[in-house]
Amino acid sequence: MAPRTKHRLPGMACPHCNTPATQRTARSLSSLVREVTYRCDNDACGHGFVVQIEAIRTTIPSAAPNPDIHLPFAAPARKMASGSLRPANDDHRTPANDDDAPPRSTATTPMTG
Repeated sequence: MAPRTKHRLPGMACPHCNTPATQRTARSLSSLVREVTYRCDNDACGHGFVVQIEAIRTTIPSAAPNPDIHLPFAAPARKMASGSLRPANDDHRTPANDDDAPPRSTATTPMTG
């Protein structure tokens, strides 16, 4: 098992005055959820608040998956796999030099000048 690393939590701004807030405490609620208490750095505000950080989907599969953890794959990967989303270069137009292609309209608009 890999050694535990110190958690580095995201910075938060106070929802009232938008001043940066400092983390006071953090605790794990489950393998997927952490609860973090913050305090506003603005002494005139002083707001204390709690946030929850949750793992909600997988973007890169784990090389050492935990069989008890079930996270869905990120939405773009699911859409790509289902065919509802195609890569930008995957169009199905007939190539211009294809002899079997139906004739294209050759009508042109006269140029005026």
